[in-house]
Parts: sequence; C-alpha cells; structure tokens
Amino acid sequence: IHVDSETWGPVKRYLYGEMGTPKEERCMHEEWDARLVEDILAESLEITDYQKRKGRPPFHQALIIEDLATRSDVVRQGIINTVFTRARHGFLSVLVKSQSYSFISPAVRKNNDLFIFRLRTNSDLEKVLDELSAIAPGGRKQVLEMYNYATTHTPFGFLFCELSKGGRAPD
Repeated sequence: IHVDSETWGPVKRYLYGEMGTPKEERCMHEEWDARLVEDILAESLEITDYQKRKGRPPFHQALIIEDLATRSDVVRQGIINTVFTRARHGFLSVLVKSQSYSFISPAVRKNNDLFIFRLRTNSDLEKVLDELSAIAPGGRKQVLEMYNYATTHTPFGFLFCELSKGGRAPD
C-alpha cells in the first residue's frame, strides 16, 4: 500500500500542521499490521474509559483502511470484524474503502453505514440489493431506484445508507 502525497498530502498537512501532531508520531502506515490495529482499538477504549471516569467528553479518533480487498486475511476475518463491532465503544470511527463490495466481511457490510459509489460488477450490485432490500419499505425495487438515482446524476454520486441507526429506509 502506498501512501501517495497527492491523495494523503492534505491529511498529513492537517495532522502535523493544524492539529500539532508531533512529527515523530506515525499516523499513517503503508503496510497492514493487525497488531497495530489491535493496539489502536485497545488504546481508544482505554482513553474513552478514562475520560468517562473523569466526567469528561470522549475523544474521537478515525481509522481509515484503504482498499485491502485482495487481502482476505484482513477484510473477511480477524481484527477487522472486532474493530467494527467494538470501535464505537471507544469513539473510534472506522472507514474501509474497497473496490469490491463482495470482498468485505458480512459483519462489516451489514452493521455499518455504507457509501456506495457506482459498482463495478453486477454481482456486487445484486449483493447490495439483496442485503438492503429488507430494510427498504419498497424492497429491492426501491433500493435499485435509489442506487440508480444516486450514482447516475453526477460523476461522483453515491448512495449513503445509514445502517448504524437501525432504522428503515425512507419511503
């Protein structure tokens, strides 16, 4: 994984400039390290617990995992499932970017908010329709209509599905 400066340069400037993060503190990593992710989760849970004990608001953190779809050991098992089921307790927001919906673990796909851009394969679209049709009042047809509308009107359009609230899709 390459942390290219064109994509991630503005984030680095914000972290090390505006936020004042010390230069020696590594905030971006180019190789997958499951142990590091476990440590990040544990630390965020500890910090949140400490803040709660002191009567202070918790700190929010973000963990962004960029396209590791070809690494089934990462996206379909192990620490990713743990992070997606426990991170909210530590106020750790986790984002996974993947070019294939099917490669992401069902535990991740079904229990978290989704930003669905134009899908590359019909099999990914079918999986999205199958998984979201149960929560949309209009079923599969409504999900397809929303997806088509959201992804065809602008070059960067996407369908946002707020699954974390546990509610139903709008009529």
